[in-house]
Amino acid sequence: MMQPISFKSIPSVLVFEINSRNIKVSKTLKFEQEGETVALDIRGLIYHGDFHFTSRIIGTDGMVCIMMVSSLGAAVK
Repeated sequence: MMQPISFKSIPSVLVFEINSRNIKVSKTLKFEQEGETVALDIRGLIYHGDFHFTSRIIGTDGMVCIMMVSSLGAAVK
């Protein structure tokens, strides 16, 4: 799915929601700036459903912090 979005300046954080269960996620987000393609590395994902959510934050050093929360409690790795 491609949907054009325009910004006057590049935001420091991009947040968007995808309402589909059947998706493929890329490790990069590509956009055009002044005629050139710019690629950003994905640094975090949060996905949720029913009574839980899971987040994965990826540091610039490649370390991954995983947090899983459900109606029963939370766990951080």
